[in-house]
Amino acid sequence: MFDIPVPGPVPYFEPTTALIRLALVGDIEFEDAEGLDALVGATVDLVEEYGGDPGRAAAVVADLSGVGFLDSTGINQLLRLHRRAEVLPGGLHLVVTPDQRLVRSLFETVGLLRVFAGVHATAAEAVLAASPGLRRAGDGLGAPDPE
Repeated sequence: MFDIPVPGPVPYFEPTTALIRLALVGDIEFEDAEGLDALVGATVDLVEEYGGDPGRAAAVVADLSGVGFLDSTGINQLLRLHRRAEVLPGGLHLVVTPDQRLVRSLFETVGLLRVFAGVHATAAEAVLAASPGLRRAGDGLGAPDPE
């Protein structure tokens, strides 16, 4: 079984999956702009650091499963991250659970579901879709494919 660590408040590069991962939690509103800008900026720095070499970062996975609401500030920062992640083969993948009706509805209304490389119901689905070389193995994620 492949272990999928839960990302923390600081973005990081995960060499096993070749992904840059971060997690957002709480309500993301204008008042959070400075902190969110710093988080997205740190993620963009990782894209620039690990995205330049073939075989390094393949995509960014942003876990929004802990977000209850986001306003235009959050949307703009996600779009900023999306634009920067486009240099990676897999782009930006988001985790938005089925229980997040308000967030999912906002994404549908604004048309964001078509913008990002993928919007997934679970972190496992996002990691599987975004990371090259991972495959399904039984009921979980398998080890990286040998090549």
